Amino acid sequence: FGLTVTEALWKGRPTVADYLRGIGARVYPVGRLDFHTSGILLLTNDGEFSSVLQHPRKGAPKVYVAKVAGEVSDKDLERWAEPIEIDGRFTQPAAVKRLRFAEGKTWLEITLREGRNRQVRRLGEHTGFTVMRLSRQSYAGIDVEGLRPGEWRFLSADELSDLKQNYGVP
Repeated sequence: FGLTVTEALWKGRPTVADYLRGIGARVYPVGRLDFHTSGILLLTNDGEFSSVLQHPRKGAPKVYVAKVAGEVSDKDLERWAEPIEIDGRFTQPAAVKRLRFAEGKTWLEITLREGRNRQVRRLGEHTGFTVMRLSRQSYAGIDVEGLRPGEWRFLSADELSDLKQNYGVP
C-alpha cells in the first residue's frame, strides 16, 4: 500500500509515526522532510520499493514551492538551476521557474531529480536568497492536492501502478 502525509512534525509535536499508530504494518518513508519543510511525504510497506524510488538514478521529480526574500531576476533564476556541491559531489541541475513576485518576496517552483540534504535551502545560499518558506508539492507525480497539513490518504491503484511502471521495483 502507499499513503501520503502532508507535513512532518517532530520535537514535541506529532510525528509521522503518531499518524501511523495502529496501521498494522511496518512503514518506510520515501525520502524525508526537514523540520522547516512542509508538504508531501510518501510512505510504503515495501522497503525495496522505497529504496528504488529514492535512488537518484530513477530521477523521480520532487517539486517544491519556495518563498524567498527579495526579487529573483532572470539571471538569478539561472543560478538557482546550477549544480552545487553537497558532501563533495555536485547535484544535478534543478528546473526553476518564477511563480510570482509580491511585497519584496519571490515564489519559485523548483524541481529536483535527486533529493540531497537541504538542497533547496543550499541553492538559496548559493544564489544569495534566503528561503523563508519551503513546501514539497509533489513527489514522483503524487501531489498534496486536497490534503491539509497532517492529513493522509491511501494511494489509488492507478497511482501505485504508475509509480511501479515509471520507477520500477527490481
